[in-house]
Amino acid sequence: MSTTYAGFDISHHQQGFDFQLARRQGYTRCYLKASQGSVFKDPSYATFRQQAEANEILHGAYHFVDPTIMSKSQIVNFLTALDGTVGNLFPVLDAESSRGKDPWMTIELDTRINLLLNMRSQIIRSTGIDSVGLYASPSFIDEVLNNDPRLSVFKLWIAEYGVLVPRIPAPFTTYYAWQYSESGTIGNAEEVDLNTFMV
Repeated sequence: MSTTYAGFDISHHQQGFDFQLARRQGYTRCYLKASQGSVFKDPSYATFRQQAEANEILHGAYHFVDPTIMSKSQIVNFLTALDGTVGNLFPVLDAESSRGKDPWMTIELDTRINLLLNMRSQIIRSTGIDSVGLYASPSFIDEVLNNDPRLSVFKLWIAEYGVLVPRIPAPFTTYYAWQYSESGTIGNAEEVDLNTFMV
C-alpha cells in the first residue's frame, strides 16, 4: 500500500494561517498560490513559503491559468513571483472553470491544450524541473480539455469532493495529489482546501 501524506493548499484568502498548528496536526505538504494570469502575484506567497519552511512543511507553488492570456506573459509572472525558489514540490498549473461565462470555452480546444503544454515547457526550460503538475477536476478534463492524450505529460492533481476515491479521467492513469475538500478548517482558517498527497 502506498504511503500518503496530509496536506493543504492556500492563498491570500487565508491570511494569518497557522503553519505551526498545521504541522502539529500532521500536515506535511502544502501548495501555495503564487500568481494568476499575467499580472497578479499573491501577496501572501513569500510569507507563506517562509512559514512552511520554518515548520518543515514541504511546499510547492501553483499558478492560476487565465486561458485568454498568452502563455509567455503568464509564465514570466509566475517565475517572478517564485523569485528563484521553486520549492520542494514541483510547480502546478491550476486549470478550472469560472462561474458564469467560462473563458476556457471561448477558445478552440487545440488552443486550450497548447496553452497548457507551452506553459509546461516554459516552466521546465526556465527552472530545470522535469515535472509539472496539472490541477483540475475530472469534469474539467472531460468537458473542457476533452481528455486530450497530450495531457499525459503532466502529473495529475485531481479535485473531487464527496467521494471515497477520486475518478481518474483519461488520459491519466494515476494521480499524485487529491483535493478531497474545499471546506476544511485548520485553526482559525476556514474554507481551507484539504489534500492527500502520494509524494
